[in-house]
Amino acid sequence: NMQENGGGGQRGGEKEGAEDERVAIQGRKDCRSHAASLLLRLVGFSYLVAFTSVFLQAPGLYGPDGLQPIWRIEEGIKSSQQGFLWRLRPESLGVEEWLDLMCVIGMLVSSMTMCGMCSSPFFLVCWVLYQSIFLVGQTFLSFQWDIFLLEVGGLVLLFAPLTSYGSRRGPTQLSALCLHFCLFKIMLMSGVVKVQARCPTWMGLTALHYHYASQCIPTPLSWFAHQLPNFIQKLSVVGTFIIEIPAAFLILLPFRQARVWAAWLNIFLMVCIMLTGNYTFFNLLTATVCLSLLDDASFSWRWKKRTRRDKRPSRTPSKGLQNTTSVLHSEQFLKSLHELEGREWSLRSCTKSFMEVLGWSLPLCFLLVCSSFMFVFHHNQGSEWKGWRQECQDVAAMRTCLWKMLEFGLDVEVAFTEEEMDQWIETSLFWCIPMFFAHFLGQAVREAAQVYTTSRSILRRCW
Repeated sequence: NMQENGGGGQRGGEKEGAEDERVAIQGRKDCRSHAASLLLRLVGFSYLVAFTSVFLQAPGLYGPDGLQPIWRIEEGIKSSQQGFLWRLRPESLGVEEWLDLMCVIGMLVSSMTMCGMCSSPFFLVCWVLYQSIFLVGQTFLSFQWDIFLLEVGGLVLLFAPLTSYGSRRGPTQLSALCLHFCLFKIMLMSGVVKVQARCPTWMGLTALHYHYASQCIPTPLSWFAHQLPNFIQKLSVVGTFIIEIPAAFLILLPFRQARVWAAWLNIFLMVCIMLTGNYTFFNLLTATVCLSLLDDASFSWRWKKRTRRDKRPSRTPSKGLQNTTSVLHSEQFLKSLHELEGREWSLRSCTKSFMEVLGWSLPLCFLLVCSSFMFVFHHNQGSEWKGWRQECQDVAAMRTCLWKMLEFGLDVEVAFTEEEMDQWIETSLFWCIPMFFAHFLGQAVREAAQVYTTSRSILRRCW
């Protein structure tokens, strides 16, 4: 009986090991499923914020007595090819009621995507509705975030699964690359426009001295950010330039470590902007697109154990079989432990570790080199700093002097001109854009071959 139990336990252990291996292989294939699900839910939340905002402000903006009534442009919208929803309006409903109905439907569908129905048909409904509202939005829907929502919403149609069942599998790499390029475009343009505007506050690194007090809708934290020392304000502008211009090129590189650096840096910048200013869903949507640069390994502290626990088969073996299996597993563990103690570091493992450390450090070195060429840090020797330096002789005034050192003692200046920045960006685009499109083309060929192989095997089974 013990031999039978032992044999059964061994067979059970072999089956469990095969099952674990299958789960591990499936986990590698679905290494983007959780990050993609979070991205799709946040895009649905951005749609919800957009539809709700239009619904609440529509009477004052587009009503009969609004600032820009819809009835004035209704005929022009109906004649356009993109305004087919306006041609479907029943005669019993007015233009304003039809706009409110589209907003309500958009809020309901976007709420469904937030609840897990993250499939392409739901996002298609949201995109068509918001695109129709965008046509009549005129001045009040012509901002950067409205256009960006339509761009991201169109690409999400490729990124999202066709059905809710497909949401358990990760998206295709080809659709993720489309979102990467969209994020690269918005970040690089945001940084370059600050340089090409020839604004003395941006080139003098003093833009944040006025930004918190002059922005449209400041938050309660804006007052505290406005009180920061002069050097911290300038250092924040330096960080903005670094993240929006040099770090944007990390998005295009076909290396996971570079993309992870770019994702977290951009998410950090977007969170800081959201805390100190209200720009509706723009910063949230930008941080959401950054999730396309990440995989589930980037959230291993949250999802790795959960994925293994969810995918492990639920079996309840008998008590004798369970005891025999545990003894066999203990013997296998001790045997592997002795083998591990006697094993030396191989050249392959050392090379793999070195390449991994090198892959994580190279993007950081690239950003540090760019910052050293773009900006100059120096010690301020002005009269204000000399006066405060004399007060540092008193120990009780050390805290005040530290604050004043950041205010007057340290300084940073721009070390590039507009022409030099244009030349650097042109050279970087010359190398990064072909590399990105070569990676995009290779991924397209690879996924086309996978589709061909899968369809061929299905046809053989049907035949």
